Amino acid sequence: MRRVNARPACVLTRYGCIRLGWVFAASSDAYTALELVDATRVLRAEDEQVDWFDMSDRLGLFAIPGNETNTVGERRAARYFTNPFSPWKTRSMNPGF
Repeated sequence: MRRVNARPACVLTRYGCIRLGWVFAASSDAYTALELVDATRVLRAEDEQVDWFDMSDRLGLFAIPGNETNTVGERRAARYFTNPFSPWKTRSMNPGF
């Protein structure tokens, strides 16, 4: 995922959330890019949340990821936030991670 522009006056951004979008290797790709990462480089698991405000603007008030079709356009438009309010486990707290 990559950082994308924050919405003006977004309360989540004000409190430390980072807005993200999927990365595509090429403009013609239908699915997101994948990268092989050495597990020893993973420091912690991040909790990411759907940008519900953005999703409801695009698809309507009752849209949720489970009831929408998984189209190329939707994958490219989807936005997420990191969730700094949710506790996570770091490698030092959970050595078997």
